[in-house]
Amino acid sequence: MKSVCIIGAGPGGLVAAKTFLQNGFRVTVYEKDDKVGGIWAFPKQSESDGYLSPRTPTNLSKFTVGFSDLSWQSLGTGDHVPMFPAAAQVGQYLELYRDRYVPSSTFKFRHRVISADRVEQDGGHQWKVVAETKVGGPEPGDSAGANTKQETAYFDYVINAAGFFSKPSIPSRLIPPSKTVKEVHTSQFRELDDLFTDQSFHTGKHILVYGGGNSAGEVASNIAFQLSSSQYSPNPSTHRNRFEGMKVYHVTPRPLYAIPPYIPGGILNTFKPLDLSFYDLKWRQPGPIVSSSGPLDPEATATRYYAVYGMVGEQKDLGAEALVTKEKTTPYATLSESYAEFVRSGLIIPVAGRVSGYKEQDASTVSAIVATNDGAEALIPKIGASVIANGYTPTAALSFLSPEIKEALEYDETSARLPILLQNYQTLNPAVPDLGFIGFYEGPYWGVMEMQARLLAARWSERVEIPIHPDESLERLRSLRQAMRDRRPDIPQYWFSDYIGYLSEISSSLGLTRNDSPFPDAGTGPISPARYLASTDAHEEAIATMQDLKTTIDACVNGKFRARAAFRALQGLWDIERRVHSSLTPPTLSGSFEGTATFHPRAPTMEGVDLEYLYIEDGDLTSAADGQVSPESRRSVYRYVEKTDRISVWAVNPSDGVALFRAHEIEFSPVGCEEEPCTARATGLRVEDDYRTGYWFEFGAVGLREVDVAHEVRGAEEFYEVTTFTRPREGI
Repeated sequence: MKSVCIIGAGPGGLVAAKTFLQNGFRVTVYEKDDKVGGIWAFPKQSESDGYLSPRTPTNLSKFTVGFSDLSWQSLGTGDHVPMFPAAAQVGQYLELYRDRYVPSSTFKFRHRVISADRVEQDGGHQWKVVAETKVGGPEPGDSAGANTKQETAYFDYVINAAGFFSKPSIPSRLIPPSKTVKEVHTSQFRELDDLFTDQSFHTGKHILVYGGGNSAGEVASNIAFQLSSSQYSPNPSTHRNRFEGMKVYHVTPRPLYAIPPYIPGGILNTFKPLDLSFYDLKWRQPGPIVSSSGPLDPEATATRYYAVYGMVGEQKDLGAEALVTKEKTTPYATLSESYAEFVRSGLIIPVAGRVSGYKEQDASTVSAIVATNDGAEALIPKIGASVIANGYTPTAALSFLSPEIKEALEYDETSARLPILLQNYQTLNPAVPDLGFIGFYEGPYWGVMEMQARLLAARWSERVEIPIHPDESLERLRSLRQAMRDRRPDIPQYWFSDYIGYLSEISSSLGLTRNDSPFPDAGTGPISPARYLASTDAHEEAIATMQDLKTTIDACVNGKFRARAAFRALQGLWDIERRVHSSLTPPTLSGSFEGTATFHPRAPTMEGVDLEYLYIEDGDLTSAADGQVSPESRRSVYRYVEKTDRISVWAVNPSDGVALFRAHEIEFSPVGCEEEPCTARATGLRVEDDYRTGYWFEFGAVGLREVDVAHEVRGAEEFYEVTTFTRPREGI
């Protein structure tokens, strides 16, 4: 029986262990932590330990974040599993996967691999793996050899599943650690207090975020949300205004397109999870699917540009020139529900360029120096904290390989995106054919990791030989690495990202049959790992996932998630006009109102609520009776619950922002014809309420162009009002 050592017990290591066990290998998994899951392992020793907060949602839906033979329904917690599960829930999923498919005897926890060398053994080659394990005191690696022992074992094969995103990338710091102004990496940020060295008031200061990728947009949004929540939550603490007036300056070398989790579904006023649209087979040409990677030609660039533009709309309307492209360039995206509206409202201020240094300003702030894209230099003053968003480096996951192995892999420690050259769908280098890699590239989707494990198991069982893909010739990979170094504009955000192509090609090579049964037309519907099954997989789990996927698609066609899309798009600042009519004599309540309204995001203040706004409206009411102008203000709370896909409106105490009682829920009408706006009405009224309220939502891509609300009170006196919300015309 051939033996394989798997380094790392994250998603890649777990699916590799399960796959190789099913293929008759003797498997040992080394994991430096005391549990499986990698970055998804919870609980941590501390809240700041690891790259993710347990509350962080996945960027892709549960139909992509999962494996072929374990459905999310099998989690069996009794709780609602959101479409985009929280990190802690992903950890629970991986624990269940281990319990189902990988025996405990397979794992060596708290074993940190310190070397893996290919040595001569019995007339052939074997891998000598040395691991360091704790015997008491500090964790392995805390100090050289302290309270640890070393264990040596030999294997026929080694799989590196230690994680491509194994270490925060901090190539250069803006602010030295000794300065009063604190600088952290995105992986270290959880709460606003993580950004400051003291608990005092920080009024007048700002927070700098610099980086041009997805994590930069995510952390900028997270900081902005916490700033908003600290200001508008019903917190009686004297520290409520500690961050009042603070803004987030996001320095990015390129425009970022903010893509929310739910995007237009193809039928007017319908929405679906973003990956169920991205990875739909309908986008591929008829016939065998061919994958592609690397630089984009002009036609592919234009196709991606128009696809992203069609989803997010015209970013000029956000009022930030740094997010506007001057030509059809390769689009970069941040998957964020709130980034765009925080930009529109001015809480996030994008700046085009790269941070090059800082200047002293006062005892608690600095001025950031930005080299702009047009060659000039600009200053961002009053920076009180800084966040590095340069992503991660894979160097730690390669540190245990010998210099000879690294040389054979053409290792380049200066290349964070392509540190080694791998072929066969990024699984191995022919110079070291018994060393495999799982998920060792940008964007390791779970389905691809599962396919990579199947591919390596088949190859090492001598059942299949995969020809080298033209995109993965060593010459082309070397050229790609140089293009990345030169920052060529034709290099996409994720160079190895053809999810549909890779799953299709590998499954075809392995002789797997795609499961199209839930969909009426073969070759349609979204791709999911559950569509590709090996003979050893638990087919009932895949069937459950595919049925859930089909049910979700059908629900989206019938209007599910319109409430979520509308709620998201309400965020931020609006101009409002209201016409009020009352039959009272004299008509003191009749007139017209003009002002502004803002939906301020804040942490939910009620159990079971997923999203919440404090709504604040201010303006002037002009009386129809005498033309007298008087100020008027309103407050309310809007809440969204994913489990029911419902928005509710709550009366609020204006003095502290505490929700008092539910005024009504917003129930959306059935999906109508393509000429109609999205309509809804008030439901769930209290017995004593005697009014009717109708809503009209006019969507434009993921945003709302206009919202109209008609409110009528029934009774002896006739009273009604019609309010129109429009976005301020401050685009560039």
